[in-house]
Amino acid sequence: MIYTNNKITFNGSLLKNRFGYDFYKEKYKPTGIVVIFDGSINIEYDELVFNQVYPVIEESINICWEIPNLNLLGNNFFKQLLLLKIKDYLNINDNIDDYFVSLTREPEPNLSLGFLGLNLSLLNINKSKKEELCSMIDSIFYELTQTAFIDKIKPL
Repeated sequence: MIYTNNKITFNGSLLKNRFGYDFYKEKYKPTGIVVIFDGSINIEYDELVFNQVYPVIEESINICWEIPNLNLLGNNFFKQLLLLKIKDYLNINDNIDDYFVSLTREPEPNLSLGFLGLNLSLLNINKSKKEELCSMIDSIFYELTQTAFIDKIKPL
């Protein structure tokens, strides 16, 4: 897990190209990588890549992932599964869509990039709960991708 207490603004640039292997080569796994950081969200409008306007969020937990051998449909399923796990962990009973901003991209065939920003201003999370949540997200990411990777290569 890469988690920092330094406030970083997610502006979308990380998802324009492959980032995991390029920036985090020493921590990259065959199943991909997740980068989790504290900060804000201010996604720059780019009609070629991000063709909608996203809200500015001042306090957020930002989760970026790169998963090789996964297409865009699989990436969206992965994002929904991750959201369900987060919703269960935080005991959110209403619509989770109000609590996050997300993007998924496939910049090259079978390489999926994703972003999920959790709006902390709508969630009642203290510092220790935030750190637990980030650890849980990291664990779930590697558990899900490792399980899928093993299932993919397991002989019939």
